[in-house]
Amino acid sequence: MLLWTGAAVLCCGCFHEPSQYAAAAAGPAFTAFLLLRVSGVPMLEKAADAKWGKQAAYVRYKQTTPMVLLRRPKRHVA
Repeated sequence: MLLWTGAAVLCCGCFHEPSQYAAAAAGPAFTAFLLLRVSGVPMLEKAADAKWGKQAAYVRYKQTTPMVLLRRPKRHVA
């Protein structure tokens, strides 16, 4: 997602029409949608849930760890 966003930002210097900015933004947005909602995260979570879904440590990890974006982890509530 970061790669496609960077490519879109680098290309912005060459644009002359507003529609070109929208077209450039569509690539990173579509990639993020696919990774977050279709193929990336859902498929990996399904496999991980099947393998470790009943383990308390995995459940706590899943509750406190950000999915993709870097941020401070949530505090675990006991």
